[in-house]
Amino acid sequence: MHDWKVGVVKKRSGREVYGVLINYEQSRKSYHHKGYTAHRGKTTYETSPASVGATSQKFAQVIEVPERAGKVRFYANLGELPATYRHTLQRVR
Repeated sequence: MHDWKVGVVKKRSGREVYGVLINYEQSRKSYHHKGYTAHRGKTTYETSPASVGATSQKFAQVIEVPERAGKVRFYANLGELPATYRHTLQRVR
């Protein structure tokens, strides 16, 4: 889910700025794994079975943009970003 609003938006601090408000959601599927014997160096240990439920979190991000700015572009995919700027992206797992 992505929702964009351009114009005067309120930041968490309460300050109103001109920019883009992006609302988005991140979700994760549930998973289960069996217990197993693990080895690290000379150490051997047993792990317990584990399961994690599905989760979903909603976030909002305000990006301030000068009101008179021109040619402002937002890219959803790395492949769309000009090559000269790709190295500036933060790697998030």
